[in-house]
Amino acid sequence: MGIGQLTGNTNDAGSGRILINFGSVQTDVVVASTKNNAQDSGLEPVRLIGSHASNEIHVSGRSFVGLGTTNGDESPTWTVIDAAETQTSGGAGTPTVNVGRGRH
Repeated sequence: MGIGQLTGNTNDAGSGRILINFGSVQTDVVVASTKNNAQDSGLEPVRLIGSHASNEIHVSGRSFVGLGTTNGDESPTWTVIDAAETQTSGGAGTPTVNVGRGRH
């Protein structure tokens, strides 16, 4: 699954609230960019949770992602968490990935 704009101006573009629960389905997510601020104060604009032992997330660009951070009692499972700084047409992008109390 892909989230975000891969090319062009990605500064503060997109939804302020994307919440996805993948359940026990194996998931490989790529996040290219997100909005800078969430619609929900103090949380990330993209929040994901999943419990499969082989879940992967790859985050780049100016992205703000939470894994199991919505309620504080979630148990996310992500085997691979890859966050890489990239150069985008909108300027340097540094991703932020916050992880809840689950297995990672």
